[in-house]
Amino acid sequence: FEMYIEVFMISLIIIIVNISGGGVDFVSIDVEGYEYIILNDFDFDKYPVSIFCIEKGDERVKNLLLEKGFRQAAETPANWIFITAEWEKEHRLLLER
Repeated sequence: FEMYIEVFMISLIIIIVNISGGGVDFVSIDVEGYEYIILNDFDFDKYPVSIFCIEKGDERVKNLLLEKGFRQAAETPANWIFITAEWEKEHRLLLER
């Protein structure tokens, strides 16, 4: 038995532009294995994000974010948390608590 459900999708860039007009502080992505596809097409320079929470699994995601200058700040059983050096510098006191 196969069932197909049509799902409306919208790009991450459209969401960011419509919500914030530019960059955002925090983005969480959990799309059951499609994280790399979303992030590989994302314009990190044009739409800055300070923190990404990404569902663990695809090492290409981790490598891409590291290549884009993010640092893996934490890991939960289900997610990787990546932050920019700029965000870390601005919020160092919060991280040290």
